[in-house]
Amino acid sequence: MTIEKISDTELLEKKICDYGTSKYKDLVVAMTWARVIKRQEENRTLPMAQLIEKALLDIVDNRITPEHVEEATVKQAADAAARDSAPRRREPRISVD
Repeated sequence: MTIEKISDTELLEKKICDYGTSKYKDLVVAMTWARVIKRQEENRTLPMAQLIEKALLDIVDNRITPEHVEEATVKQAADAAARDSAPRRREPRISVD
């Protein structure tokens, strides 16, 4: 008897095929979640295709709810707005006479 390890991609494909009627709405949520996790330090170097797969698995497995994605998106937008409105430190100019 051989035991095969099912890859995340195969698992995801099976789950999506068996998924209910909300799969298209949840796909949009997963894409938003992929953009959120792209900004996390441990995910910055991962390609977007891998992040989308990870996000889809999170949504399909109910590890992440649409409400959690919405909260994270709002928090990220607020952080970006605060960062953009913060005064920037200017470097002193060196005059050449």
